[in-house]
Amino acid sequence: MELRNVAFNDGYIDIPEYVGVFPNIGDKTCVVILTLDSHNADLPLLHFTTEGDGFDHAFQEVALQAIAELSRQHNLHLYRAHFLYYTSREDG
Repeated sequence: MELRNVAFNDGYIDIPEYVGVFPNIGDKTCVVILTLDSHNADLPLLHFTTEGDGFDHAFQEVALQAIAELSRQHNLHLYRAHFLYYTSREDG
């Protein structure tokens, strides 16, 4: 829900689209692909991909990745304090 709010405020009018793929049958590792589309020539179509231990974990990780990227690209100010700690997932 937070990603939807941040993306909408930045001009991405469509609901974020998530696709989960389990590449290995029997393995719980899931790859999630997230797409943000604005239908606006001034804003790029954005794709994010990550994997995690199950769909829920990968879903959360890819959403945080997208929020961090939107923050970097568009200098968003995220007012909710708990997101201040998640603006970059590069440290680990």
